[in-house]
Amino acid sequence: MKQNILNSITLFAAACLLLLACSKPIVPTPGQQGPPDNPGSNETGIVLYLSTPANIPAATTLTAELLIELAGNQQVLKAPVTGSNQQLNTALLTLPAGNYSIVQCKISDASGRYVLATPLRQSAKAAGLSRVLPVAASVVKDSSLVTLDAIAIGAVDAPETFGYPVSAFDSPARIPVTIHPMVNIGGYVFDYIDGQLEVTWYDAQQQPHQELLQLKAGLNNIGLPKAATRFHFAYRKWNIADDMELPASAVTPGMTIAIGGAVAARKLKEEQTWREVAGQYQPESRKTYTYNVTGQLVATHYYQKLPQYAELQLQQIHEFEYQNGKLTQVRYFNGQHQPYGYLKFTYANNGLVTHMEQKSYDQTTYATVSYGVSTAGKTVNIDYLFSNGQALEYQFTLKNGNKIQEHGRGSTGAGEGGTFAYDGYINPYRLLGVQDIYLRHMSNNNLMAENKSYGGGFPVFIPGTFQYSYDEKGYPVQLIKQYKNYMSGAVAYHAKTQYSYLN
Repeated sequence: MKQNILNSITLFAAACLLLLACSKPIVPTPGQQGPPDNPGSNETGIVLYLSTPANIPAATTLTAELLIELAGNQQVLKAPVTGSNQQLNTALLTLPAGNYSIVQCKISDASGRYVLATPLRQSAKAAGLSRVLPVAASVVKDSSLVTLDAIAIGAVDAPETFGYPVSAFDSPARIPVTIHPMVNIGGYVFDYIDGQLEVTWYDAQQQPHQELLQLKAGLNNIGLPKAATRFHFAYRKWNIADDMELPASAVTPGMTIAIGGAVAARKLKEEQTWREVAGQYQPESRKTYTYNVTGQLVATHYYQKLPQYAELQLQQIHEFEYQNGKLTQVRYFNGQHQPYGYLKFTYANNGLVTHMEQKSYDQTTYATVSYGVSTAGKTVNIDYLFSNGQALEYQFTLKNGNKIQEHGRGSTGAGEGGTFAYDGYINPYRLLGVQDIYLRHMSNNNLMAENKSYGGGFPVFIPGTFQYSYDEKGYPVQLIKQYKNYMSGAVAYHAKTQYSYLN
């Protein structure tokens, strides 16, 4: 349903262009020369890379277990391992800033048996290896990259040959459970989110033992010590926190423990966008968001740079109306607050959109929405009918909270399709509580890559790369998007967007 399909359907194209303009970001205040750079994320920690021998047997589930020291205190840090057998790695292991020392590194399989380890310097197993323990890991502003050599633990290998204590390779009896991190953000459930879980378990003498687990998005299969009498779970992600206490008697093999808590949504206040012209960023657009006392979006104002004016000009106003908490209508106005159209929504009893009607000047578009399930995920099907009698069939698939693929075909024969990839951060448009006629605000995370194909026409420029910067709460504060020529693949220009929030 992107531009090439719309171009083949004249009446729908006009409406599409208006909506696309409303969705663009925004322009800076007069006199501002360009946006400030704000690269990166505020998350700090360790990223571990492991080089292993070529003859290590394949394993579907591996977990890295680090024993780290800070100011004389030791802590166990666990995280899933991905990659090929000869080059394994973890995601970011979140840690506060500090100068750490890694004194043990062990890799276990799905059964909890230790299969790989990094020797300590001057131990028997360290011969011929260069990246051994202990190793310093300084966590300051950015993540600390640590590369170690890991070798197989043979059936007769004693921990002492690695320089480890005699009981280091013992695998205590554990209860298999599944941890599912999920967070409610402003009423929207993010159930494919990673994070850090601190597990404190108490033995028969009520002595605490602590393990720090780096969770991956989705389901995490872990083991809890059978010797424990009770557990305390503390989940942390960005500024989200959730704590849970469980007696050992409440933990049964195979159970799923959901943890994550709930936080209020941050509300978009303004977007500002600049476009690269002759190597310099020039103001292009600006969009502001207004809310009522209950936090519902009630209006957006879109400003755009026009060639005949030095300053940005107000071009469009959208006003949002609700009934029983649901968006029922969006009223369209031009820059002089003269009405030119609307978008209406109808819902089923389950709260899902079933029909939409959009009027833009003298053109009207009707849409019927249905839902299903495929092997790839949940499907959303939209049938559009336009004032000139032409039609468009559009379907997209949602998986793990994001639109991963789409395809559409118009009654004239034009069509397109695509696949999409996302980051692991919060999409602020998802939290607005509003939609457009394309239902584009259904993804939980921010678009990082797209691969599109076209039939019956194609755009001149398409997005190439997406580079985000994030704040400490997991929201994007800057996006630099590279555009390239669709035919040649040559880089055409860059666009920069800054996001600001009310809270």
